Amino acid sequence: MSATVVACLLLAGCTSEDPAPTPTASAALGRSGVTAPDGWDGTVTITAPQASDPLLTDTRALLDAGLMVGMPLEINADQDLPAQGLTITRTYPVPLGADMAATLAFFNEDAGGWQAVPSELSSDRRTVSAVVTHLSVWNDIVSGTQQSVADFRSAAGDAVRAGSELTASALSAAGAKLADVADWMYYAVGKVFDTRVEAPVCEGDPPSWVRDVVFIEDHRNNSIRFCTGRDAKKPNLLVVKARVNRGFAFAAKPAVKTAWQYNSSETTGLWDAVLPWLKANDEALRDTLLDVTGGDPRLAVGAGQELSLGLAEKDTRAVKGSTVLELQPPDALLFLYSLLGQLIMQDLGLKDASVLTTALALSSCISSVAEADRDDPLKIAKAVLVCLQSQSETITKLTVRIMTETSRDAAATLSTARVLTRASIYLALIGPVFSTMNWVAETQTLKNARTIDVFTTVVPKRPKTEVIVLDIYDSNGKVRTKYDIDDMDGEPVDCASPSKASRGPAVFECGVVAFNGVACWKALDGSSTVLCLGTPWSTTLRRAPVLGSGVGELDSEPIPFGIELADGTRWWLRLGGAWPFTGVDTIPIYGPDSGDMDEALIQRFDEEPIIKDNGTWTVLRGPFLDSGDAPDEAVRVDIAKVWFVSGRWQ
Repeated sequence: MSATVVACLLLAGCTSEDPAPTPTASAALGRSGVTAPDGWDGTVTITAPQASDPLLTDTRALLDAGLMVGMPLEINADQDLPAQGLTITRTYPVPLGADMAATLAFFNEDAGGWQAVPSELSSDRRTVSAVVTHLSVWNDIVSGTQQSVADFRSAAGDAVRAGSELTASALSAAGAKLADVADWMYYAVGKVFDTRVEAPVCEGDPPSWVRDVVFIEDHRNNSIRFCTGRDAKKPNLLVVKARVNRGFAFAAKPAVKTAWQYNSSETTGLWDAVLPWLKANDEALRDTLLDVTGGDPRLAVGAGQELSLGLAEKDTRAVKGSTVLELQPPDALLFLYSLLGQLIMQDLGLKDASVLTTALALSSCISSVAEADRDDPLKIAKAVLVCLQSQSETITKLTVRIMTETSRDAAATLSTARVLTRASIYLALIGPVFSTMNWVAETQTLKNARTIDVFTTVVPKRPKTEVIVLDIYDSNGKVRTKYDIDDMDGEPVDCASPSKASRGPAVFECGVVAFNGVACWKALDGSSTVLCLGTPWSTTLRRAPVLGSGVGELDSEPIPFGIELADGTRWWLRLGGAWPFTGVDTIPIYGPDSGDMDEALIQRFDEEPIIKDNGTWTVLRGPFLDSGDAPDEAVRVDIAKVWFVSGRWQ
């Protein structure tokens, strides 16, 4: 169901031929009346107010929001008001429809906006009244569904037009501006408060480790619309997108650790700044705010908004069960938070201020809410409206303080205060909007209409990686018989540091890149030479004269001298030199023993070169690319064997 509200002049309705103010304890003008309690002998006057720019501007804003606004009147008294207050009433020529609501509101000069007060509609639905303890410019504001407003206007008939014409002729020159607005009010058209959106779009098929993805078949009326695909930059990540197809927020509950997440409701990073501030300054308020916003405001996905998640294979496989994401219908508090924030933002365009102030208002009034029915948005709205009468200034100041101290774009105090005046209007008039929204129905929908289940492929049992440690010497300090020695001519090589592949002392890294002396042992025959092994599977030791003696300490986490992958290919540890590109933020670390230099084993700068998982080691394998700015195309592969080197002879 969708709802719309239509703006019109609300029966300015001066039914008296003489609209001059009547100065009595109980005054009346047209359809407006003020009644004092017995025993108070003050005098009340009702006159046309000055049509200030702020008053006209905010009235037009309410009309833009789809509300019906009456003719403002200024009410004054010559004495302090009685403790019981005065009762203001406004009466309509015909009853308001069952799905219409009315409230009285005063013009808050400090905030520059109309602020609603708790009001009552008579049993015959013709009179709205409120007990007030201060006097100023007052008005009535009404909302309703499109059909109910049309029926009301039809039933009121000529009384609406006659009322506006009489009011226009009776008001002063200042009031003539209001009469111009009155005509505009009468014909303005409101907004539809429910939401329908297109389905989200995902790129490519899910990664190969995903066997199946299950979610509700897409339809334009689904409450949540889903899609899945893969990450273009990291193709091994599964991408899940969920878009809210209703006029209120849903609380996202990911069941898996995410590689990344994006919520289009939270593009400014407001809550990433505000939540730490609240934790440091008012943890109790923070906990209440989390309750109000569904557990985590960063995961409250608003009307028409989208949540996107990147899921890694390892994290997805670790989930108990198959559900990776659920979007829960909001409870009454989250429903109010999202609906108020959305409507206020449409009116005022203050995204961060609207969201934060609404959350703080509901949180600050939580004790009032506790006395209401927490499952009934209308009762909560009424409780919060009552609370705002005493808390508005405090909430405004707190909003400005938080936004300032978290380096947000803090709205001026006046603008922030207007958020609360608008919140009061919607809290007072939420009934018609609520009655046509499908929140109640949504709380009854089956869970599987709002979840995504991912089923992964069956993983074959992976063999453990074999770790081999090489030493060219036997237990007697003799070179093992399997090695031949090749004496190298030329300049002495510099052995400046321990080998990065060494798991024991006395193995060094020697020479320049071309020499590739990754693993060199000091010769034990009395000569000033070293014996160097080019690859773990080589049977030839190269002898070279040496300059240095391997200064420095062993690497606490050595990396393999050589690698044999599960497919049988072998790879040797690179000493350095200029190699082709392997992708942005990567470096090649192992070259292929086959000699075909079209790919390498690589390391991403933000990851370890070798990942160990339950005894099976893995490494990234990827092609050489034409540009270093291109994303790498590496995939993680299993390692069958690794070789390290060691030596005991000093």
